[in-house]
Amino acid sequence: MSDQYKETYFYSLLSVSHVFIAAQPELILLVSVRNRSPLMKLLLENRTLGLVTLSQFIRVMGRSVAWIFTPLYLLIDYHDTYFQIGMIFFVSSLISLPVSIYGGNLIDRVGRRVVSIVSPVVSSALFFGLFLSSFIHLPAMIVYILFVLIYPFADLEGIADNVMISDTVSPEQRNDAFSLARISANVGFSMGPAIGGFIALYGFGYTFFIPFVTSLAVAIIYLIKMAETRPASTSTTSKFSFPAKDREFIYFAIMVSMAWFIAGQWGTTLTLFLNRAYDYTSVQIGVLYSLNGIIVILFQLPVNAALKRFTDVSKLSIGVLIYAVTFFTFSLTSYFPFVLLDTAILTIGENAMAPASQTIIAKLAPESRRGEYFGAFGAVSGMIVPLAPLFGTLALGYLISTPILFWSIFLYLGLILSVVLKISGKISKRVD
Repeated sequence: MSDQYKETYFYSLLSVSHVFIAAQPELILLVSVRNRSPLMKLLLENRTLGLVTLSQFIRVMGRSVAWIFTPLYLLIDYHDTYFQIGMIFFVSSLISLPVSIYGGNLIDRVGRRVVSIVSPVVSSALFFGLFLSSFIHLPAMIVYILFVLIYPFADLEGIADNVMISDTVSPEQRNDAFSLARISANVGFSMGPAIGGFIALYGFGYTFFIPFVTSLAVAIIYLIKMAETRPASTSTTSKFSFPAKDREFIYFAIMVSMAWFIAGQWGTTLTLFLNRAYDYTSVQIGVLYSLNGIIVILFQLPVNAALKRFTDVSKLSIGVLIYAVTFFTFSLTSYFPFVLLDTAILTIGENAMAPASQTIIAKLAPESRRGEYFGAFGAVSGMIVPLAPLFGTLALGYLISTPILFWSIFLYLGLILSVVLKISGKISKRVD
């Protein structure tokens, strides 16, 4: 067995252990008959939330395989360079921008259910095309196009899910509702690479068959079980609209996106830093990502409870602050146990930020225009967040030899943004 496949096998075993160790407490929490907690009641009594949570688990389980193994597929089977692979992912994000804007309007116009059924069917067809490419070796450009087209439809599904949760969950419970969906998605993200790792031993092309099946499964579940949640007051006119005149929404959409721009250094930038500055192996980096998922699953709900007395904007501010400080502390030492601890603390910041981000947009969106607002937020974030790895890797190229100086950039940006968010939250009445 080659070193490449040994490493793939290692990640499979790592992900399997991740699932059984990390997922068990939350699954017990949600299915226990005796546990009559408000969260369990929310999940069991809200059919829409239950279906969205289930679909996120299935969808992410399948698509995480493609997300993890597509770079290796392009690198090994098509001999693409690192820059080419990075550009494919960047272009995918850019292509999603107009879809986010018009897609939100479409969700308001034709309904959440229709979009949630059609989008995964189209995604499934695209994944099947990528699956076939491994057997007939399609030209690289066709493979690029198939992959890039998946992103807009994935965005549509995400927008529709967020809108349906906002439609059916009270403002007081939305933070917990978005958290439940996020936990489910993280369990799926744990299982996907585990399954895909074994399948990749026989060829990376086979890994596209998994999201082909899971995308169809989500479409069938929504077709059979999901009811339309669109409020009667929602506009169904064919006129396109964008909330450009809602300055408070645009402001917070930018602020939330900037928060995720800073958080976006987790991933490509941090991975390259750890590999080049500290000579970390891919196995060590893989352990860090696994730990990140474990902390999300184990501590998302406890973090929600601990921050319950804070407003959503304050939670976002706290999350940004934690990201800023923990990114900086990565520069202090390469000692692996310390980096593990730092990663765990960083993930607490992620737990604070993620549900609050969606809840803020839900509060700002009028009931009759939720699709439009979530789509507009997707467009704004799509113009800002994809720049994170580009900015981070560009700065890293110049400052790799001075880690403290490099990570100080994000420390100061995070501190400034955290203060601005705290002040903004006190001024705004719509997001308090």
